[in-house]
Amino acid sequence: MSDDPQQLSAIDGGPIKETADLPRQVFGFVRMLGRVVKQRSIKPLVNYVLVPAKPPKDFALESLPDLAARLATPDPEGAKAVLDEALAIYQEPLDRIDSAERRATSLLGAVAIAASVVIAGAGLLLDPTKIHGQGWRVGISVLLLAFVMCLAACAMRALAITGRAFRFYEPGPQRIGDRAAMSEKEALVHRAAELLRSSEVANQVGRVKVGLLRSAAWWFRVAILTLVALAALLLAYSIAGSDTAKQTPTAPVTHVTRPHHG
Repeated sequence: MSDDPQQLSAIDGGPIKETADLPRQVFGFVRMLGRVVKQRSIKPLVNYVLVPAKPPKDFALESLPDLAARLATPDPEGAKAVLDEALAIYQEPLDRIDSAERRATSLLGAVAIAASVVIAGAGLLLDPTKIHGQGWRVGISVLLLAFVMCLAACAMRALAITGRAFRFYEPGPQRIGDRAAMSEKEALVHRAAELLRSSEVANQVGRVKVGLLRSAAWWFRVAILTLVALAALLLAYSIAGSDTAKQTPTAPVTHVTRPHHG
């Protein structure tokens, strides 16, 4: 239970005054490294890379008969209202999962387009006649490598959203026969109980996928900033690097004079 009076008022149905902004996770990678050092364990690193789904809670911790008994109502209309609300609760994490997967697919497309910059940059570095001066070549190489690493991290996070398999808890189609033997209101609340239990599992999966999406977007933002720095360095070279090319010593041309025989 939270001790924040604003959160408590929201839970109790009171006025909601707190901001909707989530805590920023800009230094999540740094904090993870700090936990590795503090705990002297690689488990924080493994959790940061794999992002395991947490065990479900709330409704999932109750057995199906107990939850159905807690939702029981003598009014069939009330049972239908409970089922409608359970359906809405069950659908919300599924929509969140679908949205995260669609956005991850868009990010992967953007990464593929941005990768063309790497090919162009590699062509500049491999041709010694394009970039003159060892300092310029090292600076461009470092920024290009940082850009590739950020794109790779973004792609790995996005692929984890779309390609990672999870074990969902389906709302019991095998128990249709059991509900057929119940009264109408009992069958409705029994179905509602299964949906609520399933929603808790889907909610944890949705949290993982949204967390991975935020991480992928963060790496993509860093890649864009790196690309801006790379463009600025190339602009600086185009202004000042031409002088370096002019100062590059060239081999003197030797003219050989052949003697004339009279």
